[in-house]
Amino acid sequence: MSGRMARRRGWGAGLFEAALLFSVFWLRSFFPGLGIGSVAKSDGILGPIGPADTAWHFGILLNLLPAGALILWTMQRREGLDAFELRPRPAPRDAAGSLAVLALLLGLGFLPQFLLGLFAGKTPLPSWLDNPLLDGMGHPRANAALFLPLLLASSLVTGYVEELYFRVYLSFRLGSAGLSKAARIILTSLIFGLSHGSSQGLAAALIACLLGAILALRWESTKSWHEIGLGHGLYDFVVLVAVLYS
Repeated sequence: MSGRMARRRGWGAGLFEAALLFSVFWLRSFFPGLGIGSVAKSDGILGPIGPADTAWHFGILLNLLPAGALILWTMQRREGLDAFELRPRPAPRDAAGSLAVLALLLGLGFLPQFLLGLFAGKTPLPSWLDNPLLDGMGHPRANAALFLPLLLASSLVTGYVEELYFRVYLSFRLGSAGLSKAARIILTSLIFGLSHGSSQGLAAALIACLLGAILALRWESTKSWHEIGLGHGLYDFVVLVAVLYS
């Protein structure tokens, strides 16, 4: 009985730990009005910062770099990285795998927009398809030679840290609590999607859920954090470049 109670306390403490980490680094994504600064726009009026502003990407780096370090430290301290099947160093095959992940994510990510443009014609799209974060963000004012490397860095850090938490760490914690692989994929994808949809709208949440499920399936089949982290980061970079410079 004591061993069973210890196991229950173990996975319960693990889920509590996962909830604490989520609350520190991702809970505020459900309240997009919090913690957003403002910068002077081209017309001289102060406005909220967004992906077109360098401050946005510096903020991502300042938030997610410590998040990734803390998650890795927590994993190593409790069970060790080997328990999570995590390889700290990338393998040569990870680069090729990440390009396959990128192609799949781009295909799925842009498919709804392509189909709507194909069949909707000039019919106004329903409001739930709007993305408040991306709509009307304008063009970056910073020089592209300086802005694009910063955008790439923030995109890669986002991809790596989000995959570390949602696909590697959180899935392990849910598995320790007795959830099946299918249940882990569904639950982590829903949480991932909701974290995006709170600031980007319902359509973005649904697409993020779908992409999260694809990434989760890829993690379950390859156990390559670098493949999914790099593929995710490159997807964010390509999408933002397409929106910012279109």
